[in-house]
Amino acid sequence: MIDEEPVAEGVADRFREDLLDAGIGDGKHAFAIDIPEKFADGKEYEIKVVIKNLEKELGSVKFSKRYEVIFFANCPICERRVKFISTDDYYSCRDVLFSPDCPLNRCVTRERAVAYVLFREIPKQKLFEEKIIYEQSPALRGLSLLLKKHAKHYHACGYYPDRNFGEYVNGLRNENLEELTLPDESVDVWIHLDVLEHVFDPIRAIREIYRTLKKGGICIFTTPTQPGLLESKQVALKMPDGTVKIIGNPEYHGNPQNPKQGSLVTWKYGYDLPYLIQSATGFDVEVFRFQSFEIAVCGLYTEVYLCRKR
Repeated sequence: MIDEEPVAEGVADRFREDLLDAGIGDGKHAFAIDIPEKFADGKEYEIKVVIKNLEKELGSVKFSKRYEVIFFANCPICERRVKFISTDDYYSCRDVLFSPDCPLNRCVTRERAVAYVLFREIPKQKLFEEKIIYEQSPALRGLSLLLKKHAKHYHACGYYPDRNFGEYVNGLRNENLEELTLPDESVDVWIHLDVLEHVFDPIRAIREIYRTLKKGGICIFTTPTQPGLLESKQVALKMPDGTVKIIGNPEYHGNPQNPKQGSLVTWKYGYDLPYLIQSATGFDVEVFRFQSFEIAVCGLYTEVYLCRKR
């Protein structure tokens, strides 16, 4: 509510592990509510969250945003021409550029970039009907949601180190990228978005992906590539006794499996990443970058890595 008037509503049915851990039902009580575009006018509003029909107030928050960039684009995921908005056309686009009309739970920029490369590599119908696809740590939106709905052989994986690998947890196959439980040459397509920067031994993970891919299979992924950094560097190490040594200030990113804690950043990747991948596995590697209003992929850290197993 804004000024005691209802402006938007949503259903609290999203799963969050921290809610489950706190004993709040089955954990499916999180929610996200889209604020109408008309309130993104740069003014500050106080938004009050109320449980409908009970008139119970959950809390309030100050909100202020202005969308300076508005354009229409062809979304590579849903293939619809829709309106996109952002606070600018470069610096904020990775996280803020979105379509208020998105039918797939508001996809983000990196998902559109991966979809554009993926569907150029493999026709969508062939991908949906024939290919065995594994995705590590998917979000419930965009490309991941599309694949879950339409790809016949799509498998979503999570990482739960306290559970047995290979079993299913909350609907996700529990897998450690550094030591996969899958057999050799059993996968056509591996996908992971912003996962590799949280892995302690990324080369071991890439080798495992290479092992499980069929000949001619592909791994497509995103990971932030640092501007001006020529050589990748590790910023968090797992010591022999199991403790973690952090170099510099710790940095955490969002984690769909553990939103409360997040994921520790372990590596900062530079322009040598394709070489590191190829020299460790034999993958052929292509890197794509974008600044495109046509597909709504703009800004920093838009790199998509495409690895082919010959």
